Amino acid sequence: MIRKFIPALIACTVLFGANLACVIPGITATKAAPTQLPSVTPPQPTLAPPITIPTLAPLPAFTQAPVATATLVPTALTNLDPAAQAEIFALIQENMDAANDKDLERYMATIHPQSSFYASTRTALAQFFKMDLEIKYDVPSLEVTSITDTEARVNFVLKTVKISGSQEFRNNQVTGVWILRKDQGKWKIYGQEVTNIEYLK
Repeated sequence: MIRKFIPALIACTVLFGANLACVIPGITATKAAPTQLPSVTPPQPTLAPPITIPTLAPLPAFTQAPVATATLVPTALTNLDPAAQAEIFALIQENMDAANDKDLERYMATIHPQSSFYASTRTALAQFFKMDLEIKYDVPSLEVTSITDTEARVNFVLKTVKISGSQEFRNNQVTGVWILRKDQGKWKIYGQEVTNIEYLK
């Protein structure tokens, strides 16, 4: 989904036509020396000055002002620890806000460092956040379905909509489950299971 801008290379080729000099023999009388035409020096072509391609200054990195805070609509369940649910909701809110602000370090601080997709996520987002593309992330549905001492599962609906920018993007809504595990006593996103993707008009 990442577009690379490759500078165009311009090749210029100059072709010169050949000047052909034709010598026409003179008509000779009996025992008379042949008439010779004066020697003609063919004109030399004038070479065009060499073409200089200017060195282009590098394009400035795309920057974006922080957008509005992500809309999060959590549903707390009475049969689960309210303090744990509040901590999980706060983590998801921070994850969405960091994505909206294109803040890579804040975003990665919400991901479990032992997650199998930690490194690939960091690499992909480092490039994605530099694109000329402003995205708004919202979570219109969020519900913690289970909490144990080591793992929590959270049902979510994530809506992603393009606000502006030259990069093409398909608005979408993803339904799935986030798996959270604790890292040094704090909940972090460890993985996810996507159950449905709907592309929006």
